[in-house]
Amino acid sequence: MKYIFHLAFPPRFELERELGKGYLALGIVRTAYDIFERLEMWKPAIECLQISGVRYDKNYCSQFATNTICVTDPQDHDKAIELVEERIKVEGETAELLCLKGDALRDKEKKREAYLKSWNVSNKKYPQPKRQLGLMAMEEQKVSYK
Repeated sequence: MKYIFHLAFPPRFELERELGKGYLALGIVRTAYDIFERLEMWKPAIECLQISGVRYDKNYCSQFATNTICVTDPQDHDKAIELVEERIKVEGETAELLCLKGDALRDKEKKREAYLKSWNVSNKKYPQPKRQLGLMAMEEQKVSYK
């Protein structure tokens, strides 16, 4: 016990962050959300709300290995949108927040607008909105991936 203070032990918030990541990887989304919210890690908290608010159907699950239909709480999806808009009011319109807003929206036109705005806010440097716009175009079969 004499040398206990010489150990390089990580701070508590780093341990909790790793715990939240572990819970998210295991699918324990609600608990991960609570941890990320307490740590004020807004991006992973919003992602947790989006995951827990998604309604999985056969079309959505076709990109995954399972075809399970799992209906979760739709209020979490609305809460994700509210949290993104609250963070936009606090931090301003950043490319990352606008992209998260696009991920949370259901209407395709509003999604497209949010992604385009995110792309323009980042001075065409943040890759995520362009990737999402490309995926949307492929889903609409406007672009061939052959």
